[in-house]
Amino acid sequence: MTKHAIDESLVATAHALGPLIHEHAPEAERERRLSKQVVEALVKAGLTKMFLPKALGGLATDPLTCLRVVEEVSSFDSIAGWFLMVANSSTWFCARMPASTAEEVHRDPNDCVMATAFQPPVEAREVEGGYRLTGRRSFASGKGRPIGTGRSRAWCSTCAATAADPPTGRSRRWGSSSRARRSSR
Repeated sequence: MTKHAIDESLVATAHALGPLIHEHAPEAERERRLSKQVVEALVKAGLTKMFLPKALGGLATDPLTCLRVVEEVSSFDSIAGWFLMVANSSTWFCARMPASTAEEVHRDPNDCVMATAFQPPVEAREVEGGYRLTGRRSFASGKGRPIGTGRSRAWCSTCAATAADPPTGRSRRWGSSSRARRSSR
């Protein structure tokens, strides 16, 4: 049986961020979100783009290394570990979309963290040029914390049910992304 080699340099990077993550853990618990300093440190270290292809500025790491890095970060603060898992899962979905979509979302990979909200499904109606999503998301893991230069672009990975979907409400379109924006509804 061949053993998989985990990229220990990424685990070491996560470990080195431990004191900062631990220092801000009480704030994360109190505020119910990570501090800006922790989010920016995780982004700057490249840990939010482990599944992003190298062609898009990512690390293109393997799942076992990613899991080990999330585990290391979680040992300092579970909220930071959850955030990191969501950020990388969203990136994994995005990297499987058409190249033009992934390139648009990750135009500046150091200034992009995707939020994720899969339940309940929202309604997707086909319109000229794509789909219009209708629904509410009271919570999406990973949202609400601007990063980087202040020009952060907000994206949310979500699921939507179309009229052609079966009555179970389960969508056949997984991992759809749309630029997050406030609705006037």
